[in-house]
Amino acid sequence: MKKQTKKRKPLAGFQIVMIGAGNVATHLAAEFEKAGAEIAQTIRKSAEQTGKKFSKTVEADIKHIKKDADMYVICVPDDQIAGVVKAMPAVKGDVVHTSGSVGMSVLKKFKSHGVFYPLQSFSKDKKVTVNAYAICIEASSKQVTEDLMELAGGISKNAYLINTKQREVVHLGAVFANNFSNHMFAIAKDILEEENLPFEILKPLILETAFKIVDSDPRDAQTGPAIRGDKKTLANHEKMLEPETAKLYKRLSKDIQE
Repeated sequence: MKKQTKKRKPLAGFQIVMIGAGNVATHLAAEFEKAGAEIAQTIRKSAEQTGKKFSKTVEADIKHIKKDADMYVICVPDDQIAGVVKAMPAVKGDVVHTSGSVGMSVLKKFKSHGVFYPLQSFSKDKKVTVNAYAICIEASSKQVTEDLMELAGGISKNAYLINTKQREVVHLGAVFANNFSNHMFAIAKDILEEENLPFEILKPLILETAFKIVDSDPRDAQTGPAIRGDKKTLANHEKMLEPETAKLYKRLSKDIQE
């Protein structure tokens, strides 16, 4: 895996067509525009409630896609990418998707293609706190690599050139680090709310845990009853939980101890 770091720079004159209008598309479009690029068009199944999100024309039919843009960014669910590619007519610019788990080969019908995978958790109505997130890039040629590095440089300080297998591994790690940890937060919230306790009481602890691993190995930063081997506390916690949650607690504690 090769890492390239570039300073943020404007993308003036760069025309982009966004295909999709979900969380990732909404965030990226805003970042591209902030960096000076033009969102020349947005394609989605329904044009309703989209005009306020983007500055340019919204088309509901992909057959009406602008054919001379510099970049076409496919931001749709993984299982819809192949269908979008099949429906797209020939275009002049680079065509990329933003998935962490779909191979670049799905775009092979286009001469210039690649992957622009932003490694971050996006929500439409919430600004990303950490803007220097990684962008994983894979490209069909040296020219497309340069184009994607320029695009990445406009919105982030960190871009990584990686292959499909490496990207799949990164995505898997991201599921554990983000999706599963967030699910743990949800469980913790439910446990507290059972006793009318506010989830806010845990937020400083959650933030400290995240900050700690910036400079430390996660295994070295592990604390709690499992790593201490506190059998009495572990047994008491299991008794306090619903059966299925207790099983999860026991499995996670065992993994920590091993």
